[in-house]
Amino acid sequence: MKHLKNMVKIIGLFLLQAFFMIIAPIVVGLALLLNRIEPFDPDNETSRPNHRFKDKWIDAIWGNQEDGIDGDIYYLRAHVNGKRNFWTRFNWTVLRNPVHNLGLKIGFNGVAVKHIGFRKGFKSSKCITKVFNNDYDNCLDSKIDRTGFEYTEVYDEDGKMYPMYRLRWKYPFTKFGLKCNIGWKNFNVSEMPKYYKYTFTLLINPFKRFKDS
Repeated sequence: MKHLKNMVKIIGLFLLQAFFMIIAPIVVGLALLLNRIEPFDPDNETSRPNHRFKDKWIDAIWGNQEDGIDGDIYYLRAHVNGKRNFWTRFNWTVLRNPVHNLGLKIGFNGVAVKHIGFRKGFKSSKCITKVFNNDYDNCLDSKIDRTGFEYTEVYDEDGKMYPMYRLRWKYPFTKFGLKCNIGWKNFNVSEMPKYYKYTFTLLINPFKRFKDS
């Protein structure tokens, strides 16, 4: 019953995000064409200087509080050679990081007081079933060549729970596989309590290229 409730909530939020993703090319495209942007220092210092949307309601949904609408340093270096124009911003905001700020708003920014879960690896002994609290081994997320499943629950100070489901399944005799992240994306947790950002995400990629084992 708990997982059914989780999925109903996740699907509802995904439908909300899907609506804004569908209209993003029109709204964001017009905002960029009309140059409705302004200088902005995002949370990540390596992404500065940057820009955000002037219209607060647009920025609250399609903006990027962490890396700005120009993109992070890796995107700028590897994909657009440092250029900042309509197409680089459109690609980053609409295609690569759609409705980023909305994902933050339906997540939470605060102190995670409890972090529990389990993991089962189907092929790798490094990802065996494990119950953990405070000590978070990010095996599946960092080594995507591993096949396995992970479920975690993160609780904020008010006792509200944010679930996360992760699945990695490498197809036999190929370098490709299925990658799923469904729920609230959290980061490597080594100390509790600590301030973290948890972003809602629903990612399903059936053709993810896995790293070599």
